[in-house]
Amino acid sequence: MAESNFFTAVFGDPITVNIGAYEFTIAHAEAGRWLYVVSQGDTVAGIIPGMLSPMATDRLYRLLENERVTLEDIRRGALSAIAKMSGFSWWEATRLVGLAEANHGEFFGRLLLKGIDPRSMTFAAWCSATHSLALSSLGDDKEVLKWTTRFSAPPPEASEDEADEGSSFESMVQMARSMPGLRVGG
Repeated sequence: MAESNFFTAVFGDPITVNIGAYEFTIAHAEAGRWLYVVSQGDTVAGIIPGMLSPMATDRLYRLLENERVTLEDIRRGALSAIAKMSGFSWWEATRLVGLAEANHGEFFGRLLLKGIDPRSMTFAAWCSATHSLALSSLGDDKEVLKWTTRFSAPPPEASEDEADEGSSFESMVQMARSMPGLRVGG
């Protein structure tokens, strides 16, 4: 799980992320918006500046223009936002989105049948429900341990700072698809 307070994420409080030496606030948005943003090819731009207020976006552009923040700072801020809003590490949250997408909506359908609607919950609650569904679809404890180990492992392209936090959505989807033993509908 991410270093952020999981219950803060579940209850939908705004989060603060650092972009370089500057703090920015991202307001709560329902899981559906986060799912859309994380599943897009350019996740970083969808979050920062995409989820910032207009005033914060103007401030960010001025800082970028004056070379006080870098594109790498923005990338790290966006990945931190995913972790803080999901309650999971950024790569685990991204893998959960990829897993749901890779299963062509079957995960969404099973969640909806259980009354779990991403339009009416936080991203953290959706990630927790999806994670729980994934685990429940596995077989024995050995299979669960193997899947959990692969699921939690940082991607190879994560920097040492991030080995707790940056990679592409496509690599996360590929990782989700290659996780053995995961069957939706179990």
